[in-house]
Amino acid sequence: MHWHPSAAFLSASFVTTHPCHNHHSAKTNTQHQRQCSSLAATTPPTAIPEETTAASSSSFVSKPVDPALYNDLLLWVLQQDGAFVHEALSIQPSTSGSGYGMYVTQDIPDKDTLLLQIPRSACVTLDNALQDETSGKVFAKLIESAGATGGNTVCLAGYLARERLRNLEYQKGNVAEDSQFGPYLATLPWERGINNQEHVLFWSSDKIDELLPGTMCYEEVMDLRGEVELAATILNRIIGRTILEWRGIVVPKPAFQWPWEAAQSAAKDPDPTVMVNGWLPAVQGAFVTLLTRAFQDRASTTSTNNGQDDRTDFDDEREKLVPILDLLQHSETPNIQHVMSSAAQGAVVVTSATPLEAGEELFNQYRSELEESMPYHRFFSRFGFIPGLSGNDATYNDDLEQLLRDKSSIFVAQTREV
Repeated sequence: MHWHPSAAFLSASFVTTHPCHNHHSAKTNTQHQRQCSSLAATTPPTAIPEETTAASSSSFVSKPVDPALYNDLLLWVLQQDGAFVHEALSIQPSTSGSGYGMYVTQDIPDKDTLLLQIPRSACVTLDNALQDETSGKVFAKLIESAGATGGNTVCLAGYLARERLRNLEYQKGNVAEDSQFGPYLATLPWERGINNQEHVLFWSSDKIDELLPGTMCYEEVMDLRGEVELAATILNRIIGRTILEWRGIVVPKPAFQWPWEAAQSAAKDPDPTVMVNGWLPAVQGAFVTLLTRAFQDRASTTSTNNGQDDRTDFDDEREKLVPILDLLQHSETPNIQHVMSSAAQGAVVVTSATPLEAGEELFNQYRSELEESMPYHRFFSRFGFIPGLSGNDATYNDDLEQLLRDKSSIFVAQTREV
């Protein structure tokens, strides 16, 4: 396989996340259950009604995550060895951004107080993809062919999308075992509007053609959408048959076949160029999740910059997903900091960056708004939002589209009269 993704898609490394956001059976643990019941949200955000006319609305529909799924997520994370969630933390609808956020329910007067410790076993990493029994070797070949910069992200997205479909087939009773990340996958933004998640990967071609030509993000958005469609096509050849096996459409191949048996079996295989039903939306959702939530994955850390770890000994770009931490909303002045701790076997450790007052929402910094490489139009195309434009306002998406129609300087370069 030879695939050379464009630089527009592959050049960016997404250090932190946008949670416009995040089941299977678990062993009973009374202490964990008590803690989860106090942490999880009890009131979903108000749904945004769908309008009937495109002229007055973006037809964006809010789809809040069932708060019970956060109970499942917290219980699952706490069952991982080395996990810690401070008893004062609570998941509630955000008042500062879209979807849910995390709050403290009591004063935390000391800076550097431990708030979260998320073990590596709870994180979705490239190692999970490469060590996968079914597809790991093919993923490794794809990375070797495409290069680590783009191949890593594509393989992680493919693994994530496949596990999403495994989770759905498990819920239907078609597979015996859920994904190991089932409780986490159930909280992710697989569709437009889940916990108010907006993203250009979810937009129709008509909406793109209506709103984005002439904007500074148009070329990047078109490149991104093209790369994701190409990735879905390539990944379908790797993973499609497994999904069809789960659905009972094809029979699993035996562990050993004689050469003539393998040839006969291959002749009966489904056409790998035909996209498996549900695969493209799953891949799009996986890329949205990585674009808006992924953290850089590093072997160790030497220092931090607002929680953004400094690279030490990884030569290639790797990303990971960190449950619970990715719920935090963005702020240019974050009140938490996070590092990947080698002392804690690669766990992500989150501490308070300032004293915290009861009722205060926790904020992370996805990227600095002052970075020349991350102007507001790139915040929109990568994270799905514009800093400062309230995501909790029922008119948010209409306001966003109006900015595009008005050729706002956020999106369109302005010429100055002399």
